[in-house]
This record gives sequence, structure tokens and C-alpha cells, in this order.
Amino acid sequence: MATTSKLRWTNTVRDSYLERVMQFPLVTIQSDAHLKEAQQVIDALLAEGTLDRGEELYLDTLSDLVVTYEDEHHAIPAASDARVFPSGLNLTV
Repeated sequence: MATTSKLRWTNTVRDSYLERVMQFPLVTIQSDAHLKEAQQVIDALLAEGTLDRGEELYLDTLSDLVVTYEDEHHAIPAASDARVFPSGLNLTV
């Protein structure tokens, strides 16, 4: 069944988004090396300062892919209550 998106892009937004996709495709991150490349792309985009709408959409999507990979492969364990509230900390009000 065919679906249509309600998202409509101007030519400028589409072009800048697709230009970024051609430089670094938006695919599931497969390895730590791929993760490092994605982080470098993110850093470069952020260093540019003001992004157009297409670049913002690209950055959002790439960031989502990075978070997904990190959650699956480099999850940070939840802190225990003892680490969050050290015994020497006086919490009385």
C-alpha cells in the first residue's frame, strides 16, 4: 500500500538535505569506526554555526542514529542510590 507524507519540502531544503546524505548517508551505524565518522560529521555541522532547515533535519536524523547505536553498544548503567546520594551528604531540610 502506498503512503504519502504530509511533510513537504521546498527545493532548497530538499537539496541541502540530500547533499548531506550524499556526503554521509543516513544508515544504521554498524561499528565503532562508523560511529566515530558520524560524530565527526555532527561536530563539523555544529561548527558551521547557522544551518538551513535541510541541514537541521539531517543533523537531527544523524543524531538519532548515533543515540540508537550508543544505547545498544555503549549503554551507561544506571547509577545506584548510593552513588547518587553519598552517605556523607546531608539531605535533611
